[in-house]
Amino acid sequence: MTDHYKPKPWEVIVAEYKERLEKENPVAFRVLDIGGVHPDKSAPMPNPYLDGQIDEENFGNIGVHCVEVAICASRIVGSMLAKGVISGDQAKEIVDRALVHDANKRFEVFRRKAKAAGREVDIYTPSAYQTMYDKLKASGVDDQLMLEYIKRAGKETGHGSLTDFISLNEHGEPVLKPTATLGEMVVHLADDSVASPLPGKTKNTETKLVTVGERMELGNFPARYPFLYKEGFGFDASGSPVIVKDVSSDFEIKDLRSVKTYAEWQPLVARLICEHFKDMLEKDGQEDPEEFIKEIINQQ
Repeated sequence: MTDHYKPKPWEVIVAEYKERLEKENPVAFRVLDIGGVHPDKSAPMPNPYLDGQIDEENFGNIGVHCVEVAICASRIVGSMLAKGVISGDQAKEIVDRALVHDANKRFEVFRRKAKAAGREVDIYTPSAYQTMYDKLKASGVDDQLMLEYIKRAGKETGHGSLTDFISLNEHGEPVLKPTATLGEMVVHLADDSVASPLPGKTKNTETKLVTVGERMELGNFPARYPFLYKEGFGFDASGSPVIVKDVSSDFEIKDLRSVKTYAEWQPLVARLICEHFKDMLEKDGQEDPEEFIKEIINQQ
């Protein structure tokens, strides 16, 4: 009787990758630990925005998510490395960035809690992210590349980053911005590819690595994030992106081009990134770019 191949359970894959990544990227895991979002460690932390009040919320799930995003990033850059289109140092740096992209998350939540308690706190300003930088420096982290990145960790993910990836060409067509770096594109796409299960909120009951459109469907985005289907951005006459709070408002979109909701931009940007990656890896292949990258991130 022929044995049938059985793919490993996702939890096993995450555990195996975590063990390997922790050996190969020790500074990144130290950053997660100091930030209070290590996948295996959870401890109460003082909220510096609430006079040091002890916060006992468990953020281990954020660390697991960081590992999952790093798995996707590792598989993408691994394919690029095998093709010789990037160096080993580039690949490691990108995986490092994927691992720590949510390292600031606990302090972001701390700021949210402080704001809810009536404190005057800026949640997303650059000065807010200085907190994590200062904490790392005080803890003895001296990796300058990591320290500089931590100031902007996570800035390349989510709907708020979309304007950093898109511009209009001379024909007024949306294209990838020339200034978008390979690392930013990999981390953005890797984060968008992880569909995590949330009981009662998502259609999937286990983590899936999917296209952005599939993730939005599985995650019930219209119900959970209705603003994505109302807010968005367009481009003014100079080609600069302009945020729009209601794309159906004639007043707001007046004189703007290519106005779309975030829910429309998100899969468009992902597709452009996938097309770019496919061109790097298999220029003449006929497979759909998004399915091509999906196969790469699901390889075992």
